[in-house]
Amino acid sequence: MEQIIMNEFIMFWDCLGINSGQIQVVLNLIVIVLATIAALYAKKQIAIAQQLREDEIRLSRHRLTVSILDLAYIVSSK
Repeated sequence: MEQIIMNEFIMFWDCLGINSGQIQVVLNLIVIVLATIAALYAKKQIAIAQQLREDEIRLSRHRLTVSILDLAYIVSSK
Protein backbone atom coordinates (compact mmCIF):
# COMPACT_ATOMS: atom_id res chain seq x y z
CA MET A 1 0.00 0.00 0.00
CA GLU A 2 2.74 2.44 0.96
CA GLN A 3 4.64 1.56 -2.22
CA ILE A 4 1.59 2.36 -4.36
CA ILE A 5 1.17 5.73 -2.68
CA MET A 6 4.86 6.46 -3.11
CA ASN A 7 4.75 5.50 -6.80
CA GLU A 8 1.70 7.73 -7.35
CA PHE A 9 3.47 10.61 -5.62
CA ILE A 10 6.58 10.13 -7.77
CA MET A 11 4.47 10.07 -10.95
CA PHE A 12 2.64 13.20 -9.82
CA TRP A 13 5.94 14.92 -9.04
CA ASP A 14 7.33 13.99 -12.47
CA CYS A 15 4.17 15.34 -14.12
CA LEU A 16 4.59 18.60 -12.24
CA GLY A 17 8.18 18.82 -13.37
CA ILE A 18 7.26 18.28 -17.01
CA ASN A 19 4.40 20.80 -16.91
CA SER A 20 5.99 23.36 -14.59
CA GLY A 21 6.11 26.04 -17.30
CA GLN A 22 2.41 25.77 -17.99
CA ILE A 23 1.60 25.71 -14.29
CA GLN A 24 3.64 28.88 -13.74
CA VAL A 25 1.82 30.64 -16.58
CA VAL A 26 -1.58 29.71 -15.17
CA LEU A 27 -0.60 30.79 -11.66
CA ASN A 28 0.81 34.07 -12.98
CA LEU A 29 -2.44 34.78 -14.82
CA ILE A 30 -4.42 34.09 -11.65
CA VAL A 31 -2.15 36.44 -9.68
CA ILE A 32 -2.51 39.18 -12.31
CA VAL A 33 -6.30 38.91 -12.19
CA LEU A 34 -6.32 39.05 -8.37
CA ALA A 35 -3.93 42.02 -8.34
CA THR A 36 -6.13 43.86 -10.83
CA ILE A 37 -9.20 43.23 -8.70
CA ALA A 38 -7.34 44.49 -5.61
CA ALA A 39 -6.16 47.63 -7.44
CA LEU A 40 -9.69 48.42 -8.65
CA TYR A 41 -11.06 47.92 -5.14
CA ALA A 42 -8.38 50.22 -3.71
CA LYS A 43 -9.21 52.85 -6.34
CA LYS A 44 -12.89 52.64 -5.37
CA GLN A 45 -12.05 53.01 -1.68
CA ILE A 46 -9.86 56.06 -2.39
CA ALA A 47 -12.71 57.69 -4.32
CA ILE A 48 -15.09 57.04 -1.42
CA ALA A 49 -12.61 58.53 1.06
CA GLN A 50 -12.16 61.64 -1.08
CA GLN A 51 -15.92 62.10 -1.33
CA LEU A 52 -16.28 61.76 2.43
CA ARG A 53 -13.52 64.34 2.93
CA GLU A 54 -15.26 66.77 0.55
CA ASP A 55 -18.55 66.23 2.36
CA GLU A 56 -16.89 66.91 5.71
CA ILE A 57 -15.36 70.15 4.40
CA ARG A 58 -18.74 71.24 3.05
CA LEU A 59 -20.38 70.44 6.39
CA SER A 60 -17.69 72.39 8.26
CA ARG A 61 -18.36 75.43 6.05
CA HIS A 62 -22.07 75.23 6.84
CA ARG A 63 -21.39 74.91 10.55
CA LEU A 64 -19.09 77.94 10.42
CA THR A 65 -21.75 79.93 8.57
CA VAL A 66 -24.37 78.98 11.16
CA SER A 67 -22.02 79.92 14.00
CA ILE A 68 -21.33 83.32 12.43
CA LEU A 69 -25.05 83.93 11.93
CA ASP A 70 -25.76 82.90 15.53
CA LEU A 71 -23.12 85.33 16.83
CA ALA A 72 -24.45 88.08 14.58
CA TYR A 73 -27.98 87.47 15.88
CA ILE A 74 -26.83 87.52 19.50
CA VAL A 75 -24.87 90.75 19.00
CA SER A 76 -27.67 92.45 17.08
CA SER A 77 -30.35 91.46 19.60
CA LYS A 78 -28.51 93.13 22.52
